[in-house]
Amino acid sequence: MRPPICDICDNSELCKDTQLDLIYFAKTDADEEWYELAQKPGFVGHPPNAKWICGDHRQRALELKSTTTSEAMQALRKAHHDKLNPSFWQKVKGLLGIS
Repeated sequence: MRPPICDICDNSELCKDTQLDLIYFAKTDADEEWYELAQKPGFVGHPPNAKWICGDHRQRALELKSTTTSEAMQALRKAHHDKLNPSFWQKVKGLLGIS
């Protein structure tokens, strides 16, 4: 198993809820192969469809559980990036006090 570090923000100091959950996304064919190999004695590893997620990203991650890990991580990272780096027009609206 990998250590509990958020796969979205790396436990950034910007995230308020540091409680981590291991969330499993939909398995791909490659994931299924990993699970077959994991049945062998002595096998060690972290499930490819399991990601550590902090509380700031938990709700959205749970909504994406039926998607593959790749799809979910892309959506979650985009949302996190957009939160940290608002668009030019969002910044202008903020400076002008416009919602």
